Amino acid sequence: MLKTKRSEIGWFILFSGMFLPYCITTTFSYFWPRIYQYARYLRILICFGTVLLSIFLLKKIKRQLIFILIVFVYLGILLYSTKVHNVDLSFYINYAVTIIFMVFFFELAVHRFLTEILNVVWFWCFILTLINLFTIIRYPNGFYIRYDVLSSGAGMPYWFLGNRNLYVDFLLPMMISAILLEFFKGKGQIKFYISILISILTVVFTGSATTILIICIIGFYWSYLKKRNCPKWFDGLYILIAYSIISIMIIGMRQANIFSFIIVNVLNKDITLSSRTSVWQDVLERIPGSPWIGYGYRSGTNFLPDREVMHAHNLFLHILYSGGILAFIALCILIVMCAYVLRKYKKYRLSSIMTTIFLTYLWMEFSEPRIYFPFLFAALTLIWNMPTLEKQIVNKKGKIIKIRWKKNGKQFKNRKIN
Repeated sequence: MLKTKRSEIGWFILFSGMFLPYCITTTFSYFWPRIYQYARYLRILICFGTVLLSIFLLKKIKRQLIFILIVFVYLGILLYSTKVHNVDLSFYINYAVTIIFMVFFFELAVHRFLTEILNVVWFWCFILTLINLFTIIRYPNGFYIRYDVLSSGAGMPYWFLGNRNLYVDFLLPMMISAILLEFFKGKGQIKFYISILISILTVVFTGSATTILIICIIGFYWSYLKKRNCPKWFDGLYILIAYSIISIMIIGMRQANIFSFIIVNVLNKDITLSSRTSVWQDVLERIPGSPWIGYGYRSGTNFLPDREVMHAHNLFLHILYSGGILAFIALCILIVMCAYVLRKYKKYRLSSIMTTIFLTYLWMEFSEPRIYFPFLFAALTLIWNMPTLEKQIVNKKGKIIKIRWKKNGKQFKNRKIN
């Protein structure tokens, strides 16, 4: 293993090169449109380099092959649909490159550079969210206002990381990386409290129902589940079934009024969820026109040709519209596989953490598909590798220690890997 400090610097440069240009485009593309083109070239190069590095360093990843294969099938279906419908490939390339990088980058984390990469993710998200919080406090009405985002034509305030719906893309990875560092290394409590503080302050100044609920879920884990065995009811498969039922009721059957008390009184939203219900209905009406392969992966104001909507405001609906039933099935297979892993290895110490991650990312994708920063695939990669992660813990010197479980599954002995 590389020396911790040197490797962290290297991973930070790699991670920043992949995401920082796109973070900058979120704000500055409004003033300098060509920055998208330069950022895309850089991201492609970094993604290609990360894949080669993974192939070179990770020689035994048989378990991961099926997961990686389904990811490429999913992206292949989206590419085919995009080409068939002659859609601009730029949005698809950004999406595909980011997902491939996420999967291989976190495979490296699982097998070789666990704490180094977790430290990099935390520090990177910490810097960006701190700068963003400063701009929110300094410019409470917005760093600038965009009038081309909302279909109503009303202005949408933007800060360093974009509008308020985009902050959770960085707040959640920051909190999760701190939790994982505390679990594997025993040094993450201060980072976690800093992460929670920044998240709460960001929500106080801007307000975001998604972020509020995610902070509550993370807080529930930290205060209740952290030192307990994973409860029987806190099961990945149960969560997925409940999530599917709620999604069908609210999106498919248009029965949001059943949850009106939570939507109005808890989330402080109107019953249309800020006009999302009309978008969902519009997208559902168009899907039968190309049910199997969709209409091609697209985003921005051209998502729906005759309506200024950036995306479908739900990941699964977005993919169903973009890649059809085939892409939707491929994505669902990945998620069901991870839900099965959570159930199969429920007695593992990591079970509570990974189930919490699973729940938070499903919720995060409910109202906003994270098409620019799809950390969902990083989360799925970690969950799929839970048996490998469970066997690792890092001592104070940064070396990996293997855990040998006893038959009762509660006590364990440490044995250093040579």
